[in-house]
Amino acid sequence: MSQIEEKGISIFARILVVFLFVNIATSGILLMIAFGFHRRSIEKRTKEAVTQQLEILRDNFENEYRHNLKRSLDVLASSSIIDDYLTASEIEKTILEKKIEQMFIQTIKTYRTYKCIQFADADGRISVGVTEKSRKKNTVDLNQIKLESPTALPPSSVASLKLFETLEAIPLLLSGGYMEWFMPPRELQLEGPFVDEDGTPALLAGVSKLDLDVGSFGGVLMIQQQLGSFFEGLRDVKFFNENLIWVFDAKGQVLQSPEKEEYRFEPTSYLSEVYQRSSKLIDAKEGLVAYQDFSIIPGKPFIRVVISIPAPLLLKDFSTPVQFFSIVLICSLILVLMVALYVSRYLSQPIIELADAANRLAEGDLTARVEIETTGEVQTLVNSFNQMTKELQQTILLNVRLDEAAKRKEELEGINRELEGARQTLAEREQRYRMLTGNLPGIVYRIDLESNNALTFFNDMLYPMTGYRDKDLKQAKVCALESIVIQEDGETVVKNVQNSISKMQPFEIEYRVKHKDDEVRHFLERGRPVYDSNGELRYIDGVILDVTEREAAEIEKRKLESQLQRALKMEAVGTLAGGVAHDLNNILSGISSYPELLLLQIPEDSPLRKAILTIQKTGEKATAVVNDLLTLARRGIAVTEVINLNDIVSDYLESPEFGKLRSDYPGINLS
Repeated sequence: MSQIEEKGISIFARILVVFLFVNIATSGILLMIAFGFHRRSIEKRTKEAVTQQLEILRDNFENEYRHNLKRSLDVLASSSIIDDYLTASEIEKTILEKKIEQMFIQTIKTYRTYKCIQFADADGRISVGVTEKSRKKNTVDLNQIKLESPTALPPSSVASLKLFETLEAIPLLLSGGYMEWFMPPRELQLEGPFVDEDGTPALLAGVSKLDLDVGSFGGVLMIQQQLGSFFEGLRDVKFFNENLIWVFDAKGQVLQSPEKEEYRFEPTSYLSEVYQRSSKLIDAKEGLVAYQDFSIIPGKPFIRVVISIPAPLLLKDFSTPVQFFSIVLICSLILVLMVALYVSRYLSQPIIELADAANRLAEGDLTARVEIETTGEVQTLVNSFNQMTKELQQTILLNVRLDEAAKRKEELEGINRELEGARQTLAEREQRYRMLTGNLPGIVYRIDLESNNALTFFNDMLYPMTGYRDKDLKQAKVCALESIVIQEDGETVVKNVQNSISKMQPFEIEYRVKHKDDEVRHFLERGRPVYDSNGELRYIDGVILDVTEREAAEIEKRKLESQLQRALKMEAVGTLAGGVAHDLNNILSGISSYPELLLLQIPEDSPLRKAILTIQKTGEKATAVVNDLLTLARRGIAVTEVINLNDIVSDYLESPEFGKLRSDYPGINLS
């Protein structure tokens, strides 16, 4: 066997050396030819792609900015609303400003790149203006801005002032002689590009407005348009997978440059100052330069877009053919190796492969096969060996599958037993649940929001409590008895439940329901919204209790509490009256007793006797009042006596009080 291997190896080495020499020589010649051809092809395709891309960018720019701006300003300038505004009174201007704002807002909605539209009158006041976010409510005076330092002002304010001054200086009416005047075309004017307060490139375009009433300058219409989307689009334009675009303004200032420093090929020295309407290509030693001017006002450059491709980046694309030829070379080497191996195997390898397969089969590898094609008796031996190992493998695999099938059957039987046990457990739990809910003194329900608000009742309390069946109720949104709730309570119920749902909290509400027999009942509902793992509301579970009797008891309780409060107040009044009567009784005891002692000591004809008698009677009256207070306070005994009404009247007519009353009203006589 060693002799065969040595002979095979010798042949393999010879074939390998010959094929390697031929392969390397052929690949080198082809690589040199392809290098020159591919370089010219890359330069041609790059120039065509650059030219085409510049034309596309110019067309997109003019469509997005030039045509849209001209169209918008023409429409706004020709609007009769602004003409009416210029000739209107102050009150009328307030109304017309709203209409102009609506017109500006509609324009901003139509053209998404517009950030601001405003109108400045002849005095330089921006009286009407809207932005992409809101209306401008504060009037801005451009003449006041003029007095401030430009460095302290926002870029948009500086641009507005310059544009206003430019348009104000352009005459709107020109004399044709002999008292004839004509109106020259109102051309669009620009300021920018500039970087606004948000750090975004922008431009400001405007046209002047003629006051038709006096034939003089009436103001300026201005639109601020964002260039951010255009500049972002330029960032997405790539050649050789790199962004190589420069953007200059009309003064040659750099607005945008390539992000990667290693691919920045400075093109300034190759650019002409002449307006370049079409794209221009320049082949330089450092690389390829292509540029084109983009304009909004015809014939006047606005920005210049430059594509500068450094020479190393042009050569970078040669890596593709080099890789291709490297792959071809590697494949050819592999092919040479395969041919050498084929010859070696054809001569000596079949027997070696057969012996190796027999060893693997003896070690238990049932997949051992002799994968080789030869001729004669060796091929017959190879086929017989492969057939034997195949049949042996199939027999063993069949036994293994039978064992696996038996195990699988046993596992399935165990799973079936577990499922049956789970089903029985679930049925028992459901039975216990229904028995539990059936014993509750209220309605247990569920509103399934995933099944079109399907309403399910888990017990039979609906009919006893409401007089209605399931089928009699209409579909509910968030309350189970929503269709039979009293109208005054329905809106509050839905609102409270929805509020609890939004807060993911349980709810408790009371409302009135009209029973089928027209009796109004009070229900208490407690519910809880249930959510899935994603926080989505699935259904609402709850219970409804009849609290009508409790409500009646509450009303009776409030009534008794009110009566108790009144009784307590009366008791307090009685207590106060008793205290006052006790104190007054101590005072009146002297007033009532001393006149009686004085009457015993003075003669009958004494002039003081009448006054003392009056004091005595007054004291007795006061004592009677005190006794009344004691009666009110339940501390005295009511005294009942027979009196003569004439005596009471006579006593009053002789009293000092009546004497004072007669002196105050002398015109009144009693007979």
